[in-house]
Amino acid sequence: MQGSRVLAVGVNTYRNDPNNTDSGFSIHAEIAAVSQHIDVPNTTLYVVRINRKGHPLNAQPCPQCTEYIVYQTKVREVIYT
Repeated sequence: MQGSRVLAVGVNTYRNDPNNTDSGFSIHAEIAAVSQHIDVPNTTLYVVRINRKGHPLNAQPCPQCTEYIVYQTKVREVIYT
């Protein structure tokens, strides 16, 4: 998000999902979202995790996603549920 504008939305994709065109790798939602606006500076990433029944989960991004966000993007702040 930049200002009050949503720049991207990401969802988890799994290697066995027929809509996953990325060589069969699983992709976390955080990476899917920031990949769409990787060069936009000073953005805020909101991570909201919900289970398959639509209930919110309390969890932060995994270590690999955190490392990618910090070192490979221009995200300024990450807020998670």
